[in-house]
Amino acid sequence: MRKPILLFILVGTFFLCRGQEIKRQQADQLLKIVQQKVTDTAHIHALLTLAEFNIFKKGQLKTDLDSARLFIDQAKRMNTKIKSITAYGYTALVESYLARKSKQEEIAKVLNDKAIQLLSDAKNYYHLGQAYYQRATYYNPYDDSGSSKVLDLYTKGIEAFKMTNNVERQAYGYKRLGEYDNAVQTTLEKLLKSLALYKSIHYQAVQEVYDLIAVAYLYDTNLQKALSYALLALKTAELDKDTTMQLCAINNHLGLIFYRKHDYKNSTFYFVKALKTAETYNDVNTIYFLCVNIVNSYLNTEQPIAAKRILQQVLGKYPAPKNDMDLSRITNELFLKIYTKLNQIGNGRPYAEALRTIDLKYKNKLNVAKLIEDNFIMSKFYLAAQSFGQATDYMKKSEELLAKNGTAYDRSALYSLKFRIDTAKGNYRSAVQHLIHFNKIQDSIFNERKAVEFQKQQVQYETEKKDQQIKLLQQNELLQQTKLKHAGLVQNLTLGGIIVMLIISALIYRIYKQKKAANAIITHKNELLQQLLTGKECLLKEVHHRVKNNLHTVICLLESQAQYLENDALKAIESSQHRIYAMSLIHQKLYQSDEIKTIDMAFYIPELVQSLQDSFDTFGKIHFIIDVEKIELGISHAIPLGLILNEAVTNCIKYAFPGDRNGDVFILMSENDGLIKLEIIDNGIGMPQNQCQNGTESLGLKLISGLSADIHADYSCEAEYGTKITISFRNQNLTDSDRYMETGAAIV
Repeated sequence: MRKPILLFILVGTFFLCRGQEIKRQQADQLLKIVQQKVTDTAHIHALLTLAEFNIFKKGQLKTDLDSARLFIDQAKRMNTKIKSITAYGYTALVESYLARKSKQEEIAKVLNDKAIQLLSDAKNYYHLGQAYYQRATYYNPYDDSGSSKVLDLYTKGIEAFKMTNNVERQAYGYKRLGEYDNAVQTTLEKLLKSLALYKSIHYQAVQEVYDLIAVAYLYDTNLQKALSYALLALKTAELDKDTTMQLCAINNHLGLIFYRKHDYKNSTFYFVKALKTAETYNDVNTIYFLCVNIVNSYLNTEQPIAAKRILQQVLGKYPAPKNDMDLSRITNELFLKIYTKLNQIGNGRPYAEALRTIDLKYKNKLNVAKLIEDNFIMSKFYLAAQSFGQATDYMKKSEELLAKNGTAYDRSALYSLKFRIDTAKGNYRSAVQHLIHFNKIQDSIFNERKAVEFQKQQVQYETEKKDQQIKLLQQNELLQQTKLKHAGLVQNLTLGGIIVMLIISALIYRIYKQKKAANAIITHKNELLQQLLTGKECLLKEVHHRVKNNLHTVICLLESQAQYLENDALKAIESSQHRIYAMSLIHQKLYQSDEIKTIDMAFYIPELVQSLQDSFDTFGKIHFIIDVEKIELGISHAIPLGLILNEAVTNCIKYAFPGDRNGDVFILMSENDGLIKLEIIDNGIGMPQNQCQNGTESLGLKLISGLSADIHADYSCEAEYGTKITISFRNQNLTDSDRYMETGAAIV
């Protein structure tokens, strides 16, 4: 679809034709692959994907392009051994990306064409589709010679992606086809096809598609639909948190829609929003185009001073390069329109002369629409200057160009200008004729659009009316048949129905009375049960409290006895104290918690380890790292696990770090699909491998092994780098919880 210069579409740079962006996490995984000493196509693919990652990385530096070159060279050397045609083609494609990033356009084109040939031979349709899309970006889609090539390349890319069933890439291709098509109808068909494909895979970021559909309707002068889709685009962009130049394009097109509706207040609002985004990205060309739109809005609301102010602000912050013909032409156009509006002819003459020079110098490069616009502006300026001859000359130039390529809006503007010139010259008869022609064209535009809208509404109305009539006839027919079928039954069933209803009512009332009495009994029993349950919970908490106190009394007795013991006997007493404390801590947690059946290991384990640290005075020497998930265990599991942990941590403190050696002890506990794993790991000197595996010479390891068996847990011990003890079990109810109390007592 050919678009006027003000309807610019902000699609960014060439690399937007690529697929999904490669994330840092993916790149890290690929680095692990390339570090392996293997030569295969997967290795080459990883290298080339890493090269792509560095080429298109956000905030890219020269070192990133150097890294990309290294990855490409490594892939090429590797492919000399396996000679994969797919790898040759993919390499050429990635090299074309790099060449274009390095501003080597011609080399990039050659490499792109080479990639298409190789990937086609290899039947690698995914990268072939990418290569077609990439090649399309080298042509100007708004140029007659480039347009057909762009459409052909995107069509080929879509066919390639169909072979891989890649819906997202197909949708992207249809989006670009819709953007660059010449006809409004086919543009809409392709854009709606793109939208349907995106929605079929639940792709959310479709704001650009909505925006392009809005532009198509804007070009077709269907402002109501254009506004509807533009607002959809804005809403989608906001939900997607899109702050890119796409947001700038959406706001610009909303501004243009309101401009066409002569709502210049809203058009200025959206143009200014678009300008802020363009300034964020320092996109100078876009800033100038938006400045044109804002100035035109101000001039249409008779605010030439405000228009001049915004233009001067833009020029002050973003001076146009001297060799940029487009920006220079836009600047002269705007100043000339402003001074014409202000009737400051002297100030406007230098800009008129500059614009005339640009049009003469670049006549063959400027399209017809731009030349028509410039001649209109020049004619209006000389009309304001009362130079009627020059005003007429530029008006005739516009008329000649309009004969080749012009819209009804352009012809309407031409007759309006002719009317103004002849009126100023006093040629009132001729002026009236031009005014008549102007009104005819305006009426034609208006009536044609109204006729189309009326016809659409009429067809829609008649269709809906017929549908309603058909539906009403069907309902009446169905109702009549129902009446005929049930007429005989109603009379016979009425009496029977009444009797049945009376019986049912009596039964319902009886059931209601019975249920009410039963509910009263159940409520009373529930209240009694609740009282019993509350009393039982209080009693159970008191039991846990007393067990904890009794165990602490035993600890105190052992501590008193320890004062009269030495060596092995003293150590045995101390070990027993730690084991008893591990069990007493369970009972303490149970009576302190609202939940009296289970222990939260995330609180229990750190407190137990803290107690052992205090007892052995390990601060500054041994560093404990504890990572325990929130896991609720019953007493039947918690006591054995507490004893296992006590033995394992005590062994670490005593034997893993002899002398003044420092170290770390890791205590990890997690649950995955019902399997609970407890790991105690130290980076100390370790223990002999046979002792670790058999545990026959260590009481602590015997206890750990026995306690693991009691809770049906898998127990393993490794002593390669330090010592690692792993206990794995499923959190299932055990049948004999008293057995663990006996086991604990026996261990003490």
